Amino acid sequence: MDFYASFSWIFHGFYRGPEDTPYENGVFCAVITFPKDYPLNPPAMRFTSEVFHPNVYPDGRVCISILHPPGDDPNQYESRLDFLFFNFASLLIDAELHDLLCYSSERWSPVQSVEKILLSVVSVLAEPNDESGANIEASVSFFLFFLLLLSYVGV
Repeated sequence: MDFYASFSWIFHGFYRGPEDTPYENGVFCAVITFPKDYPLNPPAMRFTSEVFHPNVYPDGRVCISILHPPGDDPNQYESRLDFLFFNFASLLIDAELHDLLCYSSERWSPVQSVEKILLSVVSVLAEPNDESGANIEASVSFFLFFLLLLSYVGV
């Protein structure tokens, strides 16, 4: 039996909040758990610090496309994306279904690296993906803040 196949790997780390974001000057603890069949399947990432963000579930799990399992969606939600127009109403989608709403080309593949995952998380902290709200309350707050900002700027 392969020694490395007998357990999952878990890494603990810290993120500094990106500059010019509400997370600037923050330090956030995170855990990345690698499954036994890594790199065939993606690791899971969870913040252990409290993070109020549209793409972070209230329990800290991170929702980014690169962490979705490889392959096509068995329910064919991805093929329907071409016909859907996402707007504020998309926040009303069942929180568990939103994991299925990404194109298969954006999902995990064995050639992805841990570095790319970390860069993707920093990127989503700076620019939330409003089409995939894992935290409905944070998504609504982000949307309302954006509307307030637009009205202030006069757009």
